[in-house]
Amino acid sequence: MKNKYDEDPYGRSPRMTREEFNRIMRRTLHTMGDKDPEAVEYEPEWEEEYDAMKYFTPKQFQDLCDAGIQFYKFSKKSDYN
Repeated sequence: MKNKYDEDPYGRSPRMTREEFNRIMRRTLHTMGDKDPEAVEYEPEWEEEYDAMKYFTPKQFQDLCDAGIQFYKFSKKSDYN
């Protein structure tokens, strides 16, 4: 398991800890109606997601998640669902 100080092949260092990722994802999943937002902490699939997102700052990641929430809410109101 990588830690928050590992660099990627391009020399970038992570800017968001796993704890910050978990907090933001729990809030996002809860807002979107997920039945088990705590799963982000114990399901192994989330490790891969964290590895992809850890180079964002927490603010950048929060903004990305907020955009996803807005699209989710918009789609729930759409006639296509």
